[in-house]
Amino acid sequence: MKEWMWDERPHTLYQSKNERFKPYFQFCEQHIRPGKQKGVPLLFPNLKIVRIVSGECTWRLPRLQYALTGGDYIIFNNLEPRALTEVTGDEVLVLEQAIVQPMSFPPELFSADAFYLCREELALHSPVIHPTMAHYAMLDESYRALSAEIRAENRTEPMVYARYLTVAAAVARCFGADTQEKSMGTLRISEITQYIHLCIAEPELSSASIAHHFGMSQARLLSTFSECTGMSISKYIRQMRVQNVILLLRQKRINVFEAALESGFHTSSGFYKAFREVTGMTPQEAIRDTISIV
Repeated sequence: MKEWMWDERPHTLYQSKNERFKPYFQFCEQHIRPGKQKGVPLLFPNLKIVRIVSGECTWRLPRLQYALTGGDYIIFNNLEPRALTEVTGDEVLVLEQAIVQPMSFPPELFSADAFYLCREELALHSPVIHPTMAHYAMLDESYRALSAEIRAENRTEPMVYARYLTVAAAVARCFGADTQEKSMGTLRISEITQYIHLCIAEPELSSASIAHHFGMSQARLLSTFSECTGMSISKYIRQMRVQNVILLLRQKRINVFEAALESGFHTSSGFYKAFREVTGMTPQEAIRDTISIV
């Protein structure tokens, strides 16, 4: 068996080619030693299904903390900041993460509804799927098949996508997602958050520019976004800019101000104020204390 090199960052086992008109899909494995984690709650632009392969941990979302153990799954959307706060017990935490962009697949094949139905703001479902829950066996079987396909020497891209869509359908079944009734509203929010992610480096990005892009009135955009996400669009943009700074500083050899400029901040005072409001830390503290979970 190949010995794991102690790098606690995610190890990418599969990533789709960055080509136009192709779904974005990434599958990672991650090993994290036991102990408290000073993770900064961050927003991420993608949707994620995490399997706890082994070990125990605690994940924090805006309002609640969730304790997970081997066999559990947790579902993350792109609207709620989250952070791994502790790897409990004596066992190394092993995670598998299946990651897609909200608009990767056509809506008739993939609905993102289940990822948004488990938002804390709605209080409809916990984002955690335990082995005792209905339809767990369907999810676990399909996720293990996806993991096996990813690791196969003769894997093919169409089969990887097909396996993932089966996993996503199982998640929807676990949450009772009614795609026909909810998909259009979810689709529009998915489009908006994806557009914000793609344009995050532009200082001019605002509710007015977003409304113009989507052919909506600014008032309609503000009310729709707030109603569906539980936060203002300006707050979401600010959190995404700060998150982008942290990711750039971890991935590129640039200084803090360069990362801020690449994330759409145009004054140092505005950047430091936003960073402190979002994280409660300085950039140096956030980089030092945050484990990179994609």
